[in-house]
Amino acid sequence: MPSSQYAISDIILIPKHIKIGKLVGSNDCNLKPISERTNTLVCVNKTHPAKIEIKYNTNFPPPNINTINEAKDLVNKLIEEEGKRARLEKKKEENIPFVRDFGGDGKITKYQKEI
Repeated sequence: MPSSQYAISDIILIPKHIKIGKLVGSNDCNLKPISERTNTLVCVNKTHPAKIEIKYNTNFPPPNINTINEAKDLVNKLIEEEGKRARLEKKKEENIPFVRDFGGDGKITKYQKEI
């Protein structure tokens, strides 16, 4: 039985501000559904700069361009969503001006976050 060989069909660079672990998810839970849906192998190459590679098995006919484009679109959407989440997370950590109006130092305490 021949071994599986994969060829890279497309590469998508991961922006520097995106945390790879958050993007990929636990046990690749964010990438596996894309791979399964598009019948491709979607994996992270952590070399600098980090990138996501969309591959296909060369033991089978290559997927059509629509399938590759769907995988690219889904990966780009995932990167966009993670970017939005990261920006929101950063905003939470930044100073919030209205807190200073009430005698605070601009930082929200753990208690203030809860209320």
